[in-house]
Amino acid sequence: MKSGCNQSGDGPGYGEFFGRSCGGGDPDPTPTPTATATATPTPEPKVTICHIPPGNPSQAQTIEVDESAVAAHLAHGDIRGACPVDCGGATFGSATVDQCGVCGGNNTSCADCAGVPNGGAVFDVCGVCGGTATDPNSCDPCEGTVDRCGVCNGKDECVDCAGVPNGGAQVDCCGVCQGKNKSCLGLCGGCNTLRIRRSWLQSLAGLVNSVRISSAKELRCTKGSVLVVKNRQDQANQLFQEGVSLAYALFNRYPALCGVNFCQSSAADSIRLQLESVLAKLYNLNREAKENAAKGCGRSCKKKSARR
Repeated sequence: MKSGCNQSGDGPGYGEFFGRSCGGGDPDPTPTPTATATATPTPEPKVTICHIPPGNPSQAQTIEVDESAVAAHLAHGDIRGACPVDCGGATFGSATVDQCGVCGGNNTSCADCAGVPNGGAVFDVCGVCGGTATDPNSCDPCEGTVDRCGVCNGKDECVDCAGVPNGGAQVDCCGVCQGKNKSCLGLCGGCNTLRIRRSWLQSLAGLVNSVRISSAKELRCTKGSVLVVKNRQDQANQLFQEGVSLAYALFNRYPALCGVNFCQSSAADSIRLQLESVLAKLYNLNREAKENAAKGCGRSCKKKSARR
């Protein structure tokens, strides 16, 4: 049955429709739900700290943490701010850039012949650092004597304990030149503090006394320079005192050496090397004094024989 109004234009209307044109009102629209705004949390500020793991400070690293966590980190030893690093990138390292711009350097890589970093001194043609000579024929000869190391007025610093320039002879751990490390050691090379110390002291005392005796002969036979002989004896006495101090320090500082193979131990290498250097210098002074005494006394004896 047709009834109501047909406003759709699709044909006869069926049912009832109460629109405006039919004298009715529009149906109430379905309300659209309103979205509720959700508050976005404000991000917590980040703080840079140097995190030092407890018990493992070598693994310290720079990190960022929430501001609320800073107090807890500081409480167990962390520090605020980035971890300090040295020039080599090591955290809490001590390496610094030297005057040559080398990290951890010792100012020698750019040193001139005078040892001045970034200096301008150079050797001239005569081998003089900072010299101005340009003609090799103008080089003055050594005013004095050239030692066995080729150094003018040198002290044979390159001569080993056997008297060989740049030789390989060394003082053994008992203080004996070219020794076999047996004169002061116990069975199996185990160290005996008293015997080793006594061996070193005997070597030191024997050498310094030999220097004194030979120097006295030199003065008696040649009427040589008192100043030269006195300087040699003073140097020998100084080396003797230095050697005695080192010999006593050897076991006072390293008591753990007792009972081990002393000659192969690296624990006291620094002191032992110093002792070797002292003895080598004394050996050289003693050799110098003996040679001078032998030359002088030999000439004196020949002159006396000729007079007779």
